[in-house]
Amino acid sequence: MRILSMIPFLVQSTFRFKYPVIHSCRTSRTRSFMSSRAASAVSIDLNDYITDIQTEIEQCDNQMFRSKLRWQNQKPIIRTLLGVETKDDFDKILRTQLKLVGYTKMKEFCELALAPRIHALPDYSRVLPNFDKGMKCALDMPQRGQSAFHRISSGKRFKGNMMDMISDLFPDLVPLYTNLSMPLTREDILLHTIEYIAEKTNLPMDRVNAAKKCVALCKKSAVYSESIGDGNRIGGHVLSKANGLYCEEACIEWLEKRKNGQDAVNDDGDELVLRNVMVNSHQTRSRPKYNINGNALVAEKSSWNIIWTDSERKRACSEFDAVVLQVTDDSTSSTVRISEIWEAKFSLSPSSIHDLLTKKLPAIRTILDDEDVAMSIGVSNRTILCKVENTGTITFGIYGMDILPPINAIGQLKSTAMSYALSSDLDFAMNAVKNEFVEIDSNRIIQDLEYLRQKLNDSNTRFDIVAKVSCKGN
Repeated sequence: MRILSMIPFLVQSTFRFKYPVIHSCRTSRTRSFMSSRAASAVSIDLNDYITDIQTEIEQCDNQMFRSKLRWQNQKPIIRTLLGVETKDDFDKILRTQLKLVGYTKMKEFCELALAPRIHALPDYSRVLPNFDKGMKCALDMPQRGQSAFHRISSGKRFKGNMMDMISDLFPDLVPLYTNLSMPLTREDILLHTIEYIAEKTNLPMDRVNAAKKCVALCKKSAVYSESIGDGNRIGGHVLSKANGLYCEEACIEWLEKRKNGQDAVNDDGDELVLRNVMVNSHQTRSRPKYNINGNALVAEKSSWNIIWTDSERKRACSEFDAVVLQVTDDSTSSTVRISEIWEAKFSLSPSSIHDLLTKKLPAIRTILDDEDVAMSIGVSNRTILCKVENTGTITFGIYGMDILPPINAIGQLKSTAMSYALSSDLDFAMNAVKNEFVEIDSNRIIQDLEYLRQKLNDSNTRFDIVAKVSCKGN
């Protein structure tokens, strides 16, 4: 099937936005590479951006950056002091301890306070026919936490609701049960975890005591964050998601505008702009929701943009915000070439650039090295299945609605460097707890910038890395 014949149906819907003004930047070089000509997006030289940040750091009067310990530092410090290697492992231990502590408290309540009272009832086997069986099952399921004991109140009368059972049969036990059912505080969970790991691994007492001191140091700010943080996190998540969608739409609009000739960049055949391109394994292609037969070129009742690969991506890459394809005028062609891959970031900053260079880009490289990589192009409730041609240099683009000024980027780099040091350097974490503040040398931040610059230059051997920031036309 001719891919070109489907181009009119592949035009994506776009939205028009009023772009915000880019933040002003202090250094002259940064201003110089942000053109003021009327355009929907301007180019950003990432090497110059990194250089400007380094210049700002070197011009700071104080080359030592200091910050008080915050509740956000609590878990990284304790994880380092306890010798837990990864954040995922530590979070898993915390979840396990939360359930085990709740289970232990409820087990003691049921065995010592509740069971004797229930067994003293003259007709307890009729009122609670599953009590003994439920207790036996609960004692074999500590991993379930407090919920393991809900079965003891099952039956027609209470239907598994322990509060209803206790309120009806033993109202004097309600305060005790209510207190035991209250969720543990952040500090309680951390202290139980510290004791558990210390006992299991025979940690030196100075590290155990430092971990407990860290809990106390951060307690006031942690309590404050728990009282107001959930709502703020939810609101922040919604706002962040809205900003991300806003930026993705702006990126697609700019690519469509360029494709239509208003900002043309090449004449290498016809250009297709696809949004939200997923990356899936070949093994999942037979799933009914994709409705794609392994040998079929067109599948009906399906409309997906998917890159199919068997490369190992380590969960770092599951979707691209935009992919630009080049299609040649060949009536027998069912092959496309990926010419550009774009990621939309609401704000360009050292952190967003680092994530793209160290996570997305290696994943893209492994995908393109897969000789069997294929692509499904969704159109009008059906999917065209194409082979992907991996030739030539690929443009990896970063599109942003804003750019973090170099002077502000220092704060982000400082926070990132401190978090990394607290998560990986035992001596650094011990000193932070001892001094009750975190202090880091500017040279450490400059090393992080050099690492970022090296990653950027190394990637340019195969990819043409470009950055665009939207702006108002004069």
